[in-house]
Amino acid sequence: MGVNLRVGITTTASPTSGREFVLDRGIGQVTHYPGGIVIVSTARDGGSTNLRKGLTMGKQTTGGKYAQYDDTASDGTQTARGILDEEVDLKDPDGTAVDAHGKLMVIRGVVDNGALFGVDANGRADMDQGRNGAAIVFIV
Repeated sequence: MGVNLRVGITTTASPTSGREFVLDRGIGQVTHYPGGIVIVSTARDGGSTNLRKGLTMGKQTTGGKYAQYDDTASDGTQTARGILDEEVDLKDPDGTAVDAHGKLMVIRGVVDNGALFGVDANGRADMDQGRNGAAIVFIV
């Protein structure tokens, strides 16, 4: 059991990217999904194939690949599973969107809610304290 300190809700994406969202990266303080995740080529961040660090991710039921969390979806991504821990460009050198393999996603840790993208109250509840394989504590 942990303490969940949630004060306020952030639901809109910020124009900035790369802000540190993990509050403590000490040994044993943050856990990534083992082996990394595969992000599907159709994933988008505000319509862009450039996915920002801090983007909330969901897992597609068919194929098991990850895409941006969408509470209104019905393909599995309506359940938040973790938070992207690196910027990812889904385009290859020719400009074609392709799947990205072995990408880092935080599934356990203490995070700055204000530095996340695409998360809402339902997404936070999905990842809160051990639900759906994630144990995230949100601090605002």
